[in-house]
Amino acid sequence: ALAWGSCATYAAAPGCGAAAPGQMDLADLVRIYRPLDLRRDARLYALAGWPLAHTQTPSFFNPWLERAGLPDRYVPFPCTDPRDLIHSGLPLEGVAVTVPHKETALQLAARSSRLARTAGACNTLLPGTDADGWLATNTDVWGVRCALRRVTAGSRTLLLGCGGAACAAA
Repeated sequence: ALAWGSCATYAAAPGCGAAAPGQMDLADLVRIYRPLDLRRDARLYALAGWPLAHTQTPSFFNPWLERAGLPDRYVPFPCTDPRDLIHSGLPLEGVAVTVPHKETALQLAARSSRLARTAGACNTLLPGTDADGWLATNTDVWGVRCALRRVTAGSRTLLLGCGGAACAAA
């Protein structure tokens, strides 16, 4: 909101609890999202899922973006329906999709990668033009392949999970 001209933003006062679900503490807002130095040209990336209170992803990516000298921000977008995010009109450069929306996001996207279709789940949405809509893809497959690269062929493997990442691993 500050980057787009608002004179205020919304956070819990120091020492006070959240006034609403998902409201963050002012110190966390300043430390993680750096709203005072946010520029209009900053690209905005989102994490969509429900619930997101447990996620530490913005705490990891925003400092990395800062160290890389990029003005961009990565923000959580807690939503019970991914349509809310897809049709929000926010100028998003990409969306990481987590539980429980990986399968639904694949169905909602206008286009999808072969990996996303094979896994039956999408963990990344990339915007297209208005005409070609969102592209659903899956980077879980690539991540699992990289993690298992050094495992000896024929090794026994136990796969625990039943969500989108487990489908990608399978």
